Amino acid sequence: MHWIQRDILKTLSSKDKVRYRDLKPENVEGNLFMYHLKILITDGYIENRKRKYQLTSTGKSYVAGLSLSSGQPTKIPRIFATLYCKNRENQILLYKWNRQPYL
Repeated sequence: MHWIQRDILKTLSSKDKVRYRDLKPENVEGNLFMYHLKILITDGYIENRKRKYQLTSTGKSYVAGLSLSSGQPTKIPRIFATLYCKNRENQILLYKWNRQPYL
């Protein structure tokens, strides 16, 4: 993966939506940057909504398993907890998780 693409994914992994000018590195020409940005859009990792760029669900999944320093996929253990509660009438408590995955 090219360093510009890694930089784009790294920026978007820490922010929800980013404008073009905040996404583009200062020392990169616009045409070169757009070339790499379009590759990520074509691959389905990024989308442009209301003139702001954001990761798609595919992009969030990809970034979650990506080492942004090397650009190579890594296996990162994921820790999660499940809460299972049942009362005396055998009713089960369900809890809705409100946190976005991968952010």
